[in-house]
Amino acid sequence: MRYNSSMATLPCKFGDYYLIKKIATGGMAEVFLAQARSATGPDKYVALKLIHPRYQENENFHKMIVEEAKIAIQLTHKNIGQVFDLGHHDKKYFIVMEYVDGYDLSRLLATCNAAGLQVPFPMVAFIGREACAALSYAHNKRDRNSIAFNLIHRDMSPQNLMLSFEGECKLIDFGIAKVATRMQQTHAGVIKGKFYYMSPEQAGADKVDQRSDLFSLGICLWETLAGRSLFRRDGGPANPLAILHEIRTMKIPQLPNIRKDCPVQLNDVIQCALNRELSDRFQSATEMQAALNQVLLELAADFTPKDVSKFMVQAYGKVEASKEVEQVNTQMEQLMTRAHFSPGDESILYQHPDGGKVAHSASAIFSSPTPRARNRITDPNPSESQTTFVRDPEMEESAAHPPSQDPNTQLIALADIDPPQRLSDAPAQSTRADENPTMPLSQDPLFRLLVIGLLVLCVLSATLAYLLVRQSQTSVENDPSQPATFLESSDPADE
Repeated sequence: MRYNSSMATLPCKFGDYYLIKKIATGGMAEVFLAQARSATGPDKYVALKLIHPRYQENENFHKMIVEEAKIAIQLTHKNIGQVFDLGHHDKKYFIVMEYVDGYDLSRLLATCNAAGLQVPFPMVAFIGREACAALSYAHNKRDRNSIAFNLIHRDMSPQNLMLSFEGECKLIDFGIAKVATRMQQTHAGVIKGKFYYMSPEQAGADKVDQRSDLFSLGICLWETLAGRSLFRRDGGPANPLAILHEIRTMKIPQLPNIRKDCPVQLNDVIQCALNRELSDRFQSATEMQAALNQVLLELAADFTPKDVSKFMVQAYGKVEASKEVEQVNTQMEQLMTRAHFSPGDESILYQHPDGGKVAHSASAIFSSPTPRARNRITDPNPSESQTTFVRDPEMEESAAHPPSQDPNTQLIALADIDPPQRLSDAPAQSTRADENPTMPLSQDPLFRLLVIGLLVLCVLSATLAYLLVRQSQTSVENDPSQPATFLESSDPADE
């Protein structure tokens, strides 16, 4: 699918970005390896997701994509693919993201099946643990006023779990996939492909909470161990309603029956995540993360991201991460980071008050992520747990220094403003003027309602008074025996 003739031949220029190669195609967008200008030095690599124009036909699309991007841009965690910007160019929306030099879990499993490889048990536990770390961070994310975002990924699938040749595991597409679902597109494969990773409560159109993501992650881990799909299989139902029914009713096969040497403790964790009864499932991503970490300790306490990197090289038969792009060698130092990202002129999330060109670095906008050790779980209740966690000294991250604010920069980051109310994930927030001191009183909904109520009351009162007067006059005229009242004329001229 091509959006216009200018992209028929790559590489080509797209606004402030230079598209090098298409690296993925989905129902909602195409993803390109691109180069973007850096605030400090030469251009660096990013992933540019070009949204299909058909989504713009919905009048609510702009509001939803901006809302989700403003939230996604605030998620800063080593296990979440970073979103840098949302832009609009040549009548197309695009999302600028961190480029993960590797493949998603779905591609890795397909490659392993073709090569006759099986993903090692410690690596499965590692992937699950890192994914849980991302979910735990997102599920507990709060804004600057300590108000919970109440985020739910809703599309935990192998396609959204990226594995890099550096041994990293990153969860991508927070919120973006939900926009596609809300658009209710029914193009082949857009929605149906996601059915196989829905939780039972999603499949039943019931209310979902963050435990839904854990069930979907359990499906991903089950498939990684089994080397095949759980609900998608030969001879299985093709009708969407039948698929959703199976998700709610089909018995989950025990992994040791499929992969004979599967460790019992790993199978137990995955079966717990796949419990259809919410009370029997892991109650939080942090709880599941700790369980998988304990399994990893028992299976291979010395497992590190380097082991993931070795398996990736073994599966793909190469040492360097080129994503099969000839003459493009994306080393780690050439990948864009948030601290070096410079918004382009087409940015939606960054703008000058006067509408001028954006030419400043985004480094002053974002706070540096809290330093944390790779492969380590932070226990929220250390006094209540004696679990020790795997740690890789060689991958320890150094403390990041927040960039200094340029006093001459007038760049406004919409992401620094509290995100708009989520359409479904967060409880309704009040819009009263006393809770929003910047709102004029005349624009407060309750004030307007009060004014309208007073006007209606005045009209009704005047009407009632008029009717009473008319009724009194009529009764006097029809009854001559009644004595004269104040209604009769008292003009001296009449006397």
